[in-house]
Amino acid sequence: VLVFEKNDGGPRRETEDGKKSFVWFYDLTADGFSLDDKRTPIEANDIPDVLAKFPTRAEGANSFRVAKSKIIENDYFLNIGRYKAVTVDATIHDDAKTILREVVEVEEEITVRANTLMDNLKSK
Repeated sequence: VLVFEKNDGGPRRETEDGKKSFVWFYDLTADGFSLDDKRTPIEANDIPDVLAKFPTRAEGANSFRVAKSKIIENDYFLNIGRYKAVTVDATIHDDAKTILREVVEVEEEITVRANTLMDNLKSK
């Protein structure tokens, strides 16, 4: 949903921090209804939060501001995915020596079992 405000020539409404140079985004993930064709009511509903945050364009878990200059740099592209911060969980991996040692152990087990199978096939 995009909301545009018409400036009727009067003073522009300012935000809570007195700045007008940003675009406010809200990532609405649930509207209180299922996404199937039946659209049955569900618990998840972001609409009350949107309505509470919209007057002051407050930031929160689903809402954020993007500087007007950044929007201009992106040729006025207003897709939320372009600006939404992505959080990435760090993955801790074993060190390379440990991984390689485990691979060698598995390969040795495979070799032992394959040789046992070949010996069983030869005896038949």
